[in-house]
Amino acid sequence: PHEFFVQFNSNSDTINDIGRQISSHMKVAGKKFPLKELKKGVMCLALFPGDGVYYRAVIVGAISFNVQVLYCDYGNSDEVERSELYEIPDPWPSHPSRVYAALYLV
Repeated sequence: PHEFFVQFNSNSDTINDIGRQISSHMKVAGKKFPLKELKKGVMCLALFPGDGVYYRAVIVGAISFNVQVLYCDYGNSDEVERSELYEIPDPWPSHPSRVYAALYLV
C-alpha cells in the first residue's frame, strides 16, 4: 500500500489564515524561540526548504544533523536542519491537521 494526503478546498481559508499568522509571528518573535525538544511526535514550526516559508510540522524522525518533518496542513514531508525548527505557540498546536491520510493498493 501507498499513502497520500488529501486536502479539502473547504479548509483553504483556514490554512491560509494560519499561514499568515505564522509568517507574522516568525517576522516578529519566532526566531527567538528555537525548538528545545527534538523528538518524534513533537509539533513545531519548520522551514520548508522549497519556498523558505515556515509551516506547522510534526517531527517524524532524525537523520544525523537534520530532522524529518511532516507538514501537517499539507501532507508533504522533508528533511530540515535542526536550526530551522522553532517552538509553536498557542493556539496553533490545538488546530487539527488540515489534510487527511489515504491509502491505495497497487
